[in-house]
Amino acid sequence: MSHQPTVTVVGSINMDLAVSTDVMPLQGETVLGKKFATYPGGKGANQAVAAARLGANVNMIGAVGGDIFGRELLHHLHNETIDTSAVHTLDHVPSGTATIILSEQDNRIIVAPGANGMVSPELVQSHKSIIKNSDVILLQLEIPIETISYVAALAYDLGVPVILNPAPYQKLPAALLSQVEFLTPNETEAKSLTKDPVLDILREKMIITQGDRVLSFTGTTQT
Repeated sequence: MSHQPTVTVVGSINMDLAVSTDVMPLQGETVLGKKFATYPGGKGANQAVAAARLGANVNMIGAVGGDIFGRELLHHLHNETIDTSAVHTLDHVPSGTATIILSEQDNRIIVAPGANGMVSPELVQSHKSIIKNSDVILLQLEIPIETISYVAALAYDLGVPVILNPAPYQKLPAALLSQVEFLTPNETEAKSLTKDPVLDILREKMIITQGDRVLSFTGTTQT
């Protein structure tokens, strides 16, 4: 029997609030919308769902609010067979949300981190055993950067490889970049990363994505 890898995701859990309209509202303008829907999201939760659907044993470390969105998000993760024992429910804190306006093949997005902003190094440290017993750690940048750096350093010390999706893009500490095994930027994020003075650290670590294609560092399409 083949080994089922254990993947641990430390990151964001959001509820996406999407509304479509024929006209993008101007400043101060009210327009009528067409469709409204809510979708479980967050870059961290999306990583966890993808890994679970590929057959991995998946742990999620993060936080949701003590609100209806938090309950729905936990239910969604449970349905995807993701272990949420390390997802903290924080009373009096809202769950993270992404408000999305869709119009004329364009969009506007506002992300309110909510409970994701409370995912601290101390919260992660309380689940050190999960990190230690993982085959790989997945990270993104929708929780505080100090927590990302802490997780990468902890996993590095424990000999557990880390894959970082550097989105939404921000300048990253050199120590963090040296401790991750791979980075998976899209083309726009890759251009920002290649302007970084620590490019030599990144050269062998970048896997550039483009939709359903995967590109190498040089941009060559991989099969």
